[in-house]
Amino acid sequence: MSAYWKAEASRFYMHPTAQLLVECVGRGGDKSRTSVKMAIAETLAGDFRIAPGERHYHTHVSENVAEATKTLTVLAKYLGIMGVAFTPRGGDTLDLDGLPRGFKVLACRVGAVSGWRCTGWTADECAKFNNDGSDPSAEVITSIKAMTVTHPTARGRMFSSPLRSEERRVG
Repeated sequence: MSAYWKAEASRFYMHPTAQLLVECVGRGGDKSRTSVKMAIAETLAGDFRIAPGERHYHTHVSENVAEATKTLTVLAKYLGIMGVAFTPRGGDTLDLDGLPRGFKVLACRVGAVSGWRCTGWTADECAKFNNDGSDPSAEVITSIKAMTVTHPTARGRMFSSPLRSEERRVG
């Protein structure tokens, strides 16, 4: 991690009550890779109580399917480097072998963010979330936070590069 991200991670993880990290970082600021590293650390080391027969996920929400798929590839690469065994499922999920945990990635659609329990989450490039010309970020983040209800120590991240208001206009 860069000096910037090391300092931000230290502030975030050392704070006794911090559960949400919000960062506005420009293009090339290493947001996605940093969020993957944080997700892996939290998933492997987090103290999450998961009922027998269930699997809970760290969820990464991207603006579109291509970005979500790219994040899944990066997650898989880092898990492989670390020697952590996993099984890919359905093109959007990595289940950790031997642990009732895993990772899900998806595009920012309110209907997609429900149905499983979350141990943590990232909203990547959330300033750019767009669903048919409207900004679904508030609803997506509210829904994903609700999925952490059984994990009071679950942490979230909202990372994005800046976006001028003119760029948000449709038509």
